[in-house]
Amino acid sequence: MVDSSVQGDNDDGQPIVRDDMMIGAVEGDHGGTESLEVLVMALEALHEEAKSLGLEVSWLKTKVQVFGGLLDETVQSVHACGEDIEILESFAYLGSAVNNDGGSCQEVLRRIGIAHGVMDSLSGSIWRCQYPCSRTKIRIFKLLRIPVLIYGCETWTLNSDLKRRIDAFGNKCLRRIMGYRSDDYVSNQLLHHETESRPLTCIVRQCQLRLYGHVARYPETDPSHQVVSVRYNPAQRGGGQGGAHKARGWGKLRFLVESCLGHEVSSGSGAAACCDPTKGLFRFVALFFMCLLGFGSYFCYDTPGSLQDHIKEDMNVNTLQFASLYSLYSWPNVVLCFVGGFLIDRVFGIRWGTIIFSSIVTVGQFVYAMGALVNQFWIMQLGRFIFGIGGESLAVAQNTYTVSWFKGKELNTVFGLQLSMARVGSTVNFLSMVPLYNWVQTFSDGYKALGYSLLFAGITCVFSLACALILGVFDRKRSKALHLEAATSGEKVKLTDVLTFPLSFWLISVICVSYYVAIFPFIGLAK
Repeated sequence: MVDSSVQGDNDDGQPIVRDDMMIGAVEGDHGGTESLEVLVMALEALHEEAKSLGLEVSWLKTKVQVFGGLLDETVQSVHACGEDIEILESFAYLGSAVNNDGGSCQEVLRRIGIAHGVMDSLSGSIWRCQYPCSRTKIRIFKLLRIPVLIYGCETWTLNSDLKRRIDAFGNKCLRRIMGYRSDDYVSNQLLHHETESRPLTCIVRQCQLRLYGHVARYPETDPSHQVVSVRYNPAQRGGGQGGAHKARGWGKLRFLVESCLGHEVSSGSGAAACCDPTKGLFRFVALFFMCLLGFGSYFCYDTPGSLQDHIKEDMNVNTLQFASLYSLYSWPNVVLCFVGGFLIDRVFGIRWGTIIFSSIVTVGQFVYAMGALVNQFWIMQLGRFIFGIGGESLAVAQNTYTVSWFKGKELNTVFGLQLSMARVGSTVNFLSMVPLYNWVQTFSDGYKALGYSLLFAGITCVFSLACALILGVFDRKRSKALHLEAATSGEKVKLTDVLTFPLSFWLISVICVSYYVAIFPFIGLAK
């Protein structure tokens, strides 16, 4: 039972030691009784060979494990060399649990339990700590916690239930790290996209494929290579040399590769990177349209301020009436700030919500311009009221797109770009509207010139509406390619949440209100 190569010394003159040994006895023609006799003979031969080498077998550490129910359950031990050797159903060897049914259920559940304990041990120091960012916590989870779970997974045989348990554990850990509550609706696809991770079963497949690639480089005469070749090439099992068998075998391997990578293995690159939702460039093309969503709204918002003197003169109104163009914009948003997000999440959806609110802004601007064309100031006021209904809700939709497409450190940069583009719209308005009005006066005058100038300004709203349509197509294509849900605001908002806001939030709110109360009237009325 001990190969002759283990005897004597090696090339360096050091004695060769075999610390662990494994002996197998297969089922004979007479069932388990014959295999038990063969096992006893093998153990006795091992004892004799070890004695001749000056070695001693530790019978206390020697265990017998029976696979496939070869022995009756009444047999509790094996008697060999004057010692009783215990028969076990399962035992841990090199950190892995080996069960007598040949399955991986016990080992998988054991590894999940160990990994769960490790997660709990770091709850207070890392997961609940506010200082490491979510990105850092995800890295810690990937580098330190996942290896605890998948240790020895190369030999796992997984059924659908075990796969579900493994993925459920991974998703639960990610939701815990990201701070999602039990009532937050976040799909698993969106969760993996936000954390830049994959299901744990994909990682298990990857480890198994790495082992396959390693064993496949063994010589063809090696038993491990032969086993793997038969596993993925059924034609070698005696089923014929037909191409169908080989195709099915390597097709199964191809399926494992695709599952590991998370997408199909394509033979070439089809669409350009800017039109491929799986590429990073696609997001930044979408960012261009996100930034321009509010350009028309901010451009037209300040048209009364840039044309203040001309509006007063052409429409024959005083300062109080002129100021109503700003107040009528603001009054709808006293209510819409509470229901705008609700309408986007529960009624319209982000795509249609953006298009609808952008359309309302466009309609409001053209009604405002038509009021000047027909010399009816109350129509101008109505147009500003309609404009206000869509203006701030469009900003909510713009922010919803942002938090859906970008995460982490990118988010602050994107918010900054959007705010900069919005202020560019206001700046361009103050620089261009008076020259535009003067140019229109060359072929029209009075309130007609004012109306045509405001109509030209409305073109920017049409441009922003086109951006909303394009962005809706982009978001639909992205959701379909990445198997994501349509973008939402990300959480359910309740009025009682106001009670949980920290003092710092209220201080910042007071600062913002104090600033806008002073600066907006100055921009709109000062000359």
